[in-house]
Amino acid sequence: MAGVSLLRYAVIFSGLALLLVFIDGQLAAHSALRLPTGASIILPPIIAALIEGRAFARRMGSAPQSGGAWAAALLMTLLVMSLTAILLLLASLHQGIVQFMAYMPWAYLAMMAAIWLCGVFLGNRLFYAIGARSALPA
Repeated sequence: MAGVSLLRYAVIFSGLALLLVFIDGQLAAHSALRLPTGASIILPPIIAALIEGRAFARRMGSAPQSGGAWAAALLMTLLVMSLTAILLLLASLHQGIVQFMAYMPWAYLAMMAAIWLCGVFLGNRLFYAIGARSALPA
């Protein structure tokens, strides 16, 4: 799709996700503070979608049409799903994760993943459009 740079989205999403994990680890190691789980889960796709929307508006000179925004949101969500699956596979190399996952019912994990992906999809759609509108002159 001409409106989305999946490479840029992937770099922003992955970079923010890893940065938030690092910040959370540093906070936990040096203080009693922790980042809210929701911040680590939802901020990376929101910020990446905002940046993609702004890039679209700068390149095209207008906000995306509704159908194009939904298609872009779907592509971005599929990318998030793929990147998260890769990170989960890499994390499964850690013995603690394997033990944790052994006690979790798969149906529960699948339900939580589906709810999260729906939220990511809707967030991508909303913030892609907001990012595009924010880049346009008033």
